[in-house]
Amino acid sequence: MREAPHRAHAGGRNMKKMELIEQVVEATGKPKRQVREIADALLTAIHGQLQAGEVVVIPPLGRIVVRKIGEGEEQRTAYKLVLATKSEAEPASS
Repeated sequence: MREAPHRAHAGGRNMKKMELIEQVVEATGKPKRQVREIADALLTAIHGQLQAGEVVVIPPLGRIVVRKIGEGEEQRTAYKLVLATKSEAEPASS
């Protein structure tokens, strides 16, 4: 599998799901429809875990932690992405 090209987003522009899918298509050579189906299933699974209050760990990205902020009716949920360090992101050598 080829490494996905790194594309900087100047000015803090958000990466859209379709841009991510395009990068995966480019990196893997897989059909866009197949990549989109897999991405949708992956994101749905992550969403479900976060809604359940679970921490989601995705090497080499890092982990997504659920935080409750405030109390009572003012309480809201926030999600924090803790990026993996370079050593955590690198695959273990055999």
